[in-house]
Amino acid sequence: MPGEANEQNPSQDGNTAVTFGSIVPPQGAPVNGSVAPQVETPTETPAPAPAPSPEAPKPGEQPKVEAVPSEKDEAGLVVYDETGDAGLDLALAFIGRLGIEGTDPAMVAAANGDFSFIEAKLSTLGDEAKGWEKHVQLAKDAHGRQLSKFTAEQEATNKAVHAIAGGEDKWKAIVEWAGKEADPAEKAAINAMFDAGGFQARAAAQMLVTAYSTAKGTTVTPANPASQASGVAAQPQARLTQADYHKEVSALHQKLGNSMDGSPEYADLKRRFFGR
Repeated sequence: MPGEANEQNPSQDGNTAVTFGSIVPPQGAPVNGSVAPQVETPTETPAPAPAPSPEAPKPGEQPKVEAVPSEKDEAGLVVYDETGDAGLDLALAFIGRLGIEGTDPAMVAAANGDFSFIEAKLSTLGDEAKGWEKHVQLAKDAHGRQLSKFTAEQEATNKAVHAIAGGEDKWKAIVEWAGKEADPAEKAAINAMFDAGGFQARAAAQMLVTAYSTAKGTTVTPANPASQASGVAAQPQARLTQADYHKEVSALHQKLGNSMDGSPEYADLKRRFFGR
């Protein structure tokens, strides 16, 4: 059933929108439209092709759900995780009492917006599933609410990120640059922030904008200019982990609000996390 999709990961709206989870191309992806040359290999039995990875969300779609979280209790009844949506939770409880688990293909399809399979399955259960139509409608209504929320969050984040970058065209250029310049660790960290959405996504956008604008030979302001002016060498600080960086940025935002972006403290946190 719906409700288990990541609502904080908006997909694209055209070619210049924010794509959480894929803000930079994966390592090894072709850039500038280039294609890796074909290399002939010795005539040996080819290794089995790897299983295809899950299909990436198409523009305007939520990420695909692979299973709806559920488990069996001590009595062997299927119990679904609560979603916080009363109608959806009621529908899931009904489904669970029928012994249908969250890994059932019909449930996976419903979670991704296609209710035809679960409707067909329930229609064959007779009196045991009496009233299934109303419960499926509850789930459909919940899916609609979540999709509306998802779309609104996506549009708000896109608008904020484009404003930070100075427009959609500028943001597109920054994303292209980041795909070429960021190393795998940086890409993973930035993607995680975009996945979180909201403030974290805006902070990630600001970091990319700053890095892009200073990419050609600019210097980093010392973290503690006063100590250098006094002739006392500043003590080196350990690089921040991703979790610590997120924690420190959130705390600084609580302290400084929107004025955080241009603050020395924020510059220091970025230096300690990215190492430059």
